[in-house]
Amino acid sequence: MQKKTEAQLNKNHKFFGNRNSGFNDERTRFILWRAAHKILFNFLMYNSNYYIPDLLEIQRKGFFYLLEKGIIEEITKRNPITSFEKQIEIFFYPEHYRLTKPYYSIQQAIFYKKSYVSKLYVPVQLTDRKKKRVFLKWMLFAHFPLMTNRGHFVLNGSARVIINQLVRSPGIYFRKNFHEIYSSKWSEKPSTTFCRFYADIICLKGTWLRLECDKDFSMWAKTKKGPKIPLLWFLLGMGLGEKYILNSVSKPMYLFESFTKEIEKLRQSNSRFFGNTDQKNSTRSSQLKSQVQKAKSLQQPKTNLSIRASQLKTGRRQQTTKQLKYAYVSSPQQAWEQIQQLFKLKKTLRKSSVFTVDKSTSTSYDMDKRNNSIQKHSPFVGQVFTGNLRVPLQSAQSNSTHMKSFAESLASTNSGQVQTQQKNLSALRASVVDKRTGKKFKAYELGRKWFSNKFMNPRTYDLGKQGRWSINKKLGLTLPIQQTTLTALDVLTATDSLMRIEDGFLEVDDIDHLKNKKLRTAGECVQEIFSIGLIRLEKSIRLKLNDVRQSLPQKSSLGRRFGSKQSSHQNHLNFHSLINTRPINGAFREFFGTHPLSQFMDQINPLAEITHKRRLTSLGPGGVSRDTATLAIRGIHPSHYGRICPIETPEGKNTGLVNSITTFAKISPEGFLCSPFYKVYKGQVQKNLGVFFLGPAEEEHFQTATPDLNLTSLGFLPNSPIPVRLGKRFVRMKSQKLALMGVSPLQMISVATSFIPFLEHDDANRALMGSNMQRQAVPLLKPERPFIGTGLEARVVSDSGHALTSKTSGYVFYSSGSKIYVYTF
Repeated sequence: MQKKTEAQLNKNHKFFGNRNSGFNDERTRFILWRAAHKILFNFLMYNSNYYIPDLLEIQRKGFFYLLEKGIIEEITKRNPITSFEKQIEIFFYPEHYRLTKPYYSIQQAIFYKKSYVSKLYVPVQLTDRKKKRVFLKWMLFAHFPLMTNRGHFVLNGSARVIINQLVRSPGIYFRKNFHEIYSSKWSEKPSTTFCRFYADIICLKGTWLRLECDKDFSMWAKTKKGPKIPLLWFLLGMGLGEKYILNSVSKPMYLFESFTKEIEKLRQSNSRFFGNTDQKNSTRSSQLKSQVQKAKSLQQPKTNLSIRASQLKTGRRQQTTKQLKYAYVSSPQQAWEQIQQLFKLKKTLRKSSVFTVDKSTSTSYDMDKRNNSIQKHSPFVGQVFTGNLRVPLQSAQSNSTHMKSFAESLASTNSGQVQTQQKNLSALRASVVDKRTGKKFKAYELGRKWFSNKFMNPRTYDLGKQGRWSINKKLGLTLPIQQTTLTALDVLTATDSLMRIEDGFLEVDDIDHLKNKKLRTAGECVQEIFSIGLIRLEKSIRLKLNDVRQSLPQKSSLGRRFGSKQSSHQNHLNFHSLINTRPINGAFREFFGTHPLSQFMDQINPLAEITHKRRLTSLGPGGVSRDTATLAIRGIHPSHYGRICPIETPEGKNTGLVNSITTFAKISPEGFLCSPFYKVYKGQVQKNLGVFFLGPAEEEHFQTATPDLNLTSLGFLPNSPIPVRLGKRFVRMKSQKLALMGVSPLQMISVATSFIPFLEHDDANRALMGSNMQRQAVPLLKPERPFIGTGLEARVVSDSGHALTSKTSGYVFYSSGSKIYVYTF
């Protein structure tokens, strides 16, 4: 039979439509079409390998989000940029940004050792309000690195991969803490152990906040840097009223323990110098202690408690004075003043600020002298106590409707001399004068600005949408998702929840559970670095605007410079002098060159490449340290099933800290790892409904069956008890009680581990070594199929980009050295 030439094959119209092929009959065509679709339908429904998602989707999906929304979000946060006098404003229009076609292709960038980047252009508007002039121009922001279709970047001719990082998800977490007390420093075991609880509020950007309860039930607020703050100060400083705070928490006495504890210590220290003065004083002190204990036992938030303390004067003995570090306050303004004194905020101002006395005094002091004068005279720095404390006590009225303010109790502890100093406080308190604006800052204003800059400014503090969603869900709030800063309601509700946990009404969080961890993809890392570059650009623009304004004469302005006859030439020069590519390009250069998450791509073989792009690490900035990581962090958690491979991990210091994502896992928009499941209804697996991807928080509430079960022809499970996983427990259960079933046995292992045949018969340690050593195999000149394989080899080669792939599915009808024909349905 004479062979058909390639030209004759090309002439045939619709390969199965050739007259000589024998398929002219419409009925025959229809039967073949139905048979092919039936085969394909059965393959899709019962071959679990079909449901394996794109193995590089994790890398691409994060970068696509960056291009669609991430760039716009970061540039919008920097709008607008104004000069110091608000006369010049620069505004960006990020929704109209453009990326140009890369100058070098991927192959050219590798050959010439260049970078595969695109120029980022953004419309910029400059407004001069004094001259009422507006200019608009497209400006080059940066050379933006682009991801290739294989999921990596090309910089200076080398391929680089950004590793996925597993970090604690922003939100609030309640943890347990043990306080151990030793009878002596030589004791091996503690004599007493207290179990207390604390809450961590974690943000994407800014200061982490911890609310804790110590062994004496005193409640404090802590940041990473700086001293601890009484929680009542913090709540008042956030703008809440005292009465509202006491009525909103279950145990208001916990908020006062830090103050009563300090007074008790002060009384004990003073008694060492003066001894017991009289029987009446000791009796009243014991009454104070018993009254506080009685209020604790009653646990009523509206108990009427009033404490009075007075100074004792002794003429024959030497008097000593002691400052009360944490004084009681009852209003937000007093709390701001105490914060100012505790953190010494005056020393943190710019050098151009000086301290002066009131208007009646013309003498000016420098910062150190004035600060010493304030500490010497101001009673707000510390309460002054002399001698023993004489504490008359009023009986607590449990039937009263309101708890009286502690101001009557603790403010009365000051002597008449201190009260006189309070009257003259306005004359003695220094005010901060800024040479640029002449604005005066009082002590409470500095404290208020500290709260505003630390927790309420979106430029310095950001919970993120995920953090706001997590806090709303855990605390039962309904704040809008756009509220990404900390609010007073968040802290107040967290305080009440912490008190309820102390009583055993709520449970603590499992920090190793994957529902409390978030995956940072390559797109998020690039977005964070882009934000850092924009912050640098903003600082340089502000500096140039202020310097230009100060360098100009009084009558001239930047608007006049733009509005001159040489407007087009001067306009171009001034735009480029304000905005350049150095800040953002420098941030990208630092990240890809020195950041631990940016690594050279492993290109030994396709498996090594695809494993490198699906790697998951807990190390790096924002993660854990390999030297301090405990076994709880390195171990295997039940929530890892179907999400993180329990076998593939390096040997050595990084064991358990560097992992691989499983074969079927996906990433949700919130950053959680999701695993696919079939729905089970009354013992029947509903495969016709498709698969459902569930996150770790959703899955823990369902009964999940193992995927390697024998099904009947109708999809029913066996009647005998089958192994089921429910949260952290593994039990046996009847099939009628099941809710979910796994998709494939490969669901729990990674791509490299799934290459090992008969894995279930291997020891886990040997399988770990095998999965790691496969990535070190050198490719052959003439590749061959393995004698025994698992069926994923072709999928890995195709997804890694090392093989030719067709855009449409079908049957290969003809292939030659130059052409391949595919018959599609």
